[in-house]
Amino acid sequence: MPASTAYTIDQLFTMSRASKRTVVDGTGNLIEIANNTFGLTYDPVTLKPLGLLQEFTGLNYIRNPRGEGLTVGQIGSGGVAPTNWILQGSASPNTRHIVGSGVENGIPYVDVRFTSPGVSSGNALEIVFETMTGGAPVVVGDTVTVSAYISLQSGTIPTGTNLMALSISENDSTGLYLGMRQGYIETPPTGPLIRNRIERTQTMVAPTVAFARPLIRIHPGSGDAFDFVLRVGIPQLEKNFVASSPIMPNVGAPAAATRLYDSVLLDLTKSGFANMGSTIIWRGIMDRPLSVGGGVGGRGLFRFDDGTNNNYVNCSMNTGNAMTLRWCVDGVFSAVTLGNVVFGQEFRVAVTFGPNFIAGCMNNNNPVIGNIVGYPVGLNVGRLGADGNWGNNTLYGTTAQFDIIPRTVATAELATISA
Repeated sequence: MPASTAYTIDQLFTMSRASKRTVVDGTGNLIEIANNTFGLTYDPVTLKPLGLLQEFTGLNYIRNPRGEGLTVGQIGSGGVAPTNWILQGSASPNTRHIVGSGVENGIPYVDVRFTSPGVSSGNALEIVFETMTGGAPVVVGDTVTVSAYISLQSGTIPTGTNLMALSISENDSTGLYLGMRQGYIETPPTGPLIRNRIERTQTMVAPTVAFARPLIRIHPGSGDAFDFVLRVGIPQLEKNFVASSPIMPNVGAPAAATRLYDSVLLDLTKSGFANMGSTIIWRGIMDRPLSVGGGVGGRGLFRFDDGTNNNYVNCSMNTGNAMTLRWCVDGVFSAVTLGNVVFGQEFRVAVTFGPNFIAGCMNNNNPVIGNIVGYPVGLNVGRLGADGNWGNNTLYGTTAQFDIIPRTVATAELATISA
């Protein structure tokens, strides 16, 4: 940026998101932030700043992730499960209790207790988060992901017939049970909830499936005696290949809730970079593959354009895990591959361009030089964490560094240059 010009972040960048979102703050607490505010987030364990979080639009089909509407006590003897939740179990005899509720590190939770002097029949205990015809509407072949913060507070989880599981019940349009997709949990988590968000992904297989119902399932065996308390916070069900950040409705208003995508625009006219040779440095994390093959069309790091698809420079991952530098000059498109993303690991991309020259470098790899004729003129908008000018093709990850240098640099500098 020219030394004579000084702008605040809000003057240079426009953040838009027509909904609240959750992030982890610098003290390790989950917080909800307002519409159109930057989602700066931290690692919940190390408290290391991760940067700006950007995700696709997400919908939590569980209507009561806050666990509201409960009454403390034994189910059937005055105790009442949270609205839309069901505590049940074929393992007999057993008692089920709502011990209490609260907030831990910003996470609303419910404590559930199961007891038995010794199982004589049956083999299941369940915390179901939706009604028989609740959950996500699905058809065979759909992929859903269930997630929740889970922590064992006391006692021992019985595993007489199988491991504890975060599972999906497949139901038909009348609520009839068709089958269970089990997402086993090898070791019951203990310790702070903020460090114990579990997720499991399943594909629907029943031909007549209409609803996916999320639940925690525990499998005691014959003769097992148990008395344990499980803490559960913000269960979430999404029609997605991974769990996104927690999505909650407003307090006191249980309903399926949506978090809209994060859009961040940079006004290039204020920074004086439009139509100049420039170098862009991006560093951050792409947080896991979003499909079986790894990628999803349009996971972008950044894009500079003129408001159309005729002139632009961008870096994005469109298939698999290949990071691609793309450019278009007067409608003529070209691209080169810079390297492969390792999901969940920080990486760096540097790009430099000017008239008849463009090159990019990923991490410390050798720079890749592209074949460009002319220059993408009229660039006046920078899009951070985006692939296109149409909106919802976001990064699904975090940006820790985003710098623009108002000059073209030699390819030899790309691997090490800093702003």
